[in-house]
This record gives sequence, structure tokens and C-alpha cells, in this order.
Amino acid sequence: MTYLETAIEILKTIESNNFEAYIVGGFVRDYLLNIESNDIDITTSAMPEDIEKMFEKVIPTGIKYEGVTVILNNYKFEITTFRKDISYYDHRHPEIRYASSLAEDLARRDFTINAMAFDKDLNLIDIYKGKEDLNNKVIRAVGNPSIRFNEDALRILRGYYFAAKLNFEIDLNTIIGMDENSEYISSISSERVTRELIKLFSQKNQHKGIFYLLNSKTINYLPSLKNALIKIYNIGRNVPFIEVLCLGFYLDGKTDRYILKKSEKKQIDKVLDLIDVEFDSYILFNNQLEDLLIANDIKKILNMSYLDDLIDMKNQLVIKKINDLNIKPKDLINAGFKDKEIGEKIKEALRLVLDKKINNNKEEILNSLK
Repeated sequence: MTYLETAIEILKTIESNNFEAYIVGGFVRDYLLNIESNDIDITTSAMPEDIEKMFEKVIPTGIKYEGVTVILNNYKFEITTFRKDISYYDHRHPEIRYASSLAEDLARRDFTINAMAFDKDLNLIDIYKGKEDLNNKVIRAVGNPSIRFNEDALRILRGYYFAAKLNFEIDLNTIIGMDENSEYISSISSERVTRELIKLFSQKNQHKGIFYLLNSKTINYLPSLKNALIKIYNIGRNVPFIEVLCLGFYLDGKTDRYILKKSEKKQIDKVLDLIDVEFDSYILFNNQLEDLLIANDIKKILNMSYLDDLIDMKNQLVIKKINDLNIKPKDLINAGFKDKEIGEKIKEALRLVLDKKINNNKEEILNSLK
């Protein structure tokens, strides 16, 4: 039984217990666009405790209103009871109550293309004309755009993300609503902002999202990005978010607005150090290829001196790791060098061998160092 067939089986089971149940959200959108999706969400009039009685494998979230996860045929399904948002207390998090109808549940969703539902027969419930917007390739807010974005400012970034994901245009009134509430981007956690931007820049049509960002007031609340995005948009090709940040931090200084892994912070620092450095054989030897490629690409974007054949040059280095160097600290000590000289002499030998000024031969290295 396929993923969708299993979901339909769940709907039938819930309905057989005298409750309503529907597939909602992103899966419906992607299904209508013939995009493969393995993320089916189900909404129902049944309470979480009712769902727990209907299925053998049910994982409760432990938090009121968030529903349960049902596991059937080795597939997972998030099932939530119809909900409505009473109010938003920080332009992000709503006070939620159970709702009595699917219509109320769909009314709380962000965009029309995400506010559609399927019943068990795959009949479409489309109160806000989401299918029409899909056909017209338009991102449009559900209801009043200004209210929708004032409730949850993260929806602004999600709008740019969907524009990039689907290569759609954003409805003018929706854009106006985004700009009217752009200041509330500052109230969103750095982690969520970073997550949405990573998603945007992982899309094939990231240029669409960049276009809308650059022409919005939102960009004023995303520090260190504007000048970087201008240059990236002008080159007309995709750039991963980590490189966007490196370029932005190089042009406008670092910021802690974006939550990064320790390894990513370390990589950014390394790339920033490399941008203004000439790539000789010693630099190529001492740095990771990925860091070099990012720094080299930024050099290219900024019309600085860069290497066209960086990968080949790194692959063709005479030695690939320090252990390949045919001289060891004990050899230098035996040759009469003092302990405090050893580190610098190893570096000197490394440079001479990498630059092919001498062969990687112990005797030749020692003679050169003397």
C-alpha cells in the first residue's frame, strides 16, 4: 500500500468512527502540481484521545492542540484536530483553540495554495481558490494579508520561500501586507529566520526569492544580507546560504542574527580569512577544498583575483598531507637544529617542496634548510 493509499485508509477509519477527516496543506498543493511529496498532514474533527483509540501505533505529542502521530504501514502521519487561532501574542505564536469545522481550520493557514484539502475520495475542498492561484502561479495570502502577516511574521519569509520553490509571483496585496509588517521579522527567533533562509537558498529558483527580498522592506531586518544579495542576484546563478553569509559578512561585517552550527561558524571564519589571500600552493595545501571553493567564488563575484583551475591545482600538489613530507622533526634535531626552530623549518621545507624548488627528498631538504 502506497503512502497516499495509507493516508486514505486513515481517513476512512476516522470517518467510520463518525468523525470528519481530510488531507490538508502542502501535500494537496504538491499533488495538484504533480510534485512528489512524502509529507501528508491530516486534520479531523476527532480529538487526539479519539485517534488513540482507533489506531495501534499512536505517538502523542504531549502538548495540547498539537495532535498525534499515527504510524501505519511504516508511514508516519501528523493528525491534528480542527483548530482556530484566537490571537497572536508576539507576531509569531498563536493562542489556539479547537474548531468545529474544516473551514475554520483552513482560515488560519498562510497562503491560498496551502489552504486546500482532500477528502477520502480526493475531492478538493478549496474555499480560498488555491487551485486557481496554482494555475496562475501566484502566492496569495489567505484573507486580509496585513492581518495574516501581523499574526505571524514568519509567513513573510515563507512567502519568499514559496516564490523560490515554485517559481511563482507574489500577489501585489500580499506584498503590501508583507511590507506593512516587515518590522516584526525582528521578533522571530534567529533559529527560525536562519532555517527559512536556508530553505529559500536551497531552491532551484532562489533568484525569485532574492528578487522579492531585495524589493521588500524585509531586507532591512536581515542584517549583512542586502549588498551580498544584490551581487548574487546580478550574477544570475545559485549560491548556497553559507556562501551568502560569507559574502555578506565580508562586505558588511558579521552578525549573530543567524544561528549556525559550530562547524559552520568555523568555516565562515576560515573563508573570510581566505578572501583577501593569494592562493599559492601553500594556501591550497593548508586549507579544505570546500573553504577554498567558497572563497574563490566570492573573489570571482567581487571581481578579485581568483583561480579558474583551483580543483586541478589542489589535486596536482606534490604532496597532499604533512606526513607526505620526507622530513620529520627528529631529522632536523639530528641535523643540529634547535627545538624552537623546528616548526618554522618544517614550514620552510613544505613551501620549498610545494613550490617545486626542491624535490621531496630528505637529503635535499636538509641541504636547502642549512
